[in-house]
Amino acid sequence: MRLTEDDLRKQLESSMPGATTPGAEQYGMQQLLSGLAAAAENSLLEGCPVFINRLRSNPKLAEQIKKLMQEWTRESEEQTS
Repeated sequence: MRLTEDDLRKQLESSMPGATTPGAEQYGMQQLLSGLAAAAENSLLEGCPVFINRLRSNPKLAEQIKKLMQEWTRESEEQTS
């Protein structure tokens, strides 16, 4: 499962209209949401012992997933630029 700051921002906006504001405050909110998304992803991964065991037993799989996630991040950044 992949969570992004946009997913969290949309959820926040739907639950609290007017929660996002322009300017420096928006940048701070973006940083906060980005951190929350990363923490949520890490928590979900750590909560799955089968996945963790497979990664530990197969370093090649872990490397492939790492590359995939890095490419996914680059693609997301290019789309927002």
